[in-house]
Amino acid sequence: MDDASKEQFRWRFWHLTVILNGVILFFALVPIALFLFPEAYKVPGAVISLILAVILTVIFTRNYHKTKAWLSEHA
Repeated sequence: MDDASKEQFRWRFWHLTVILNGVILFFALVPIALFLFPEAYKVPGAVISLILAVILTVIFTRNYHKTKAWLSEHA
């Protein structure tokens, strides 16, 4: 792998890491919202966190497969 490909992989990996951290954060917020948020915000907070987690999971999965294919091509 040449230097340009290494740099591109580094940024792709960084991007995947940030998205995965978001997935973990929003899935972790669901039970926190259900048990610790004030009564008026429990269900909306949990639902919004769950929706964001699912959206980020789909985005992460797509980008992961693209990066995996790119790495197979450039490795």
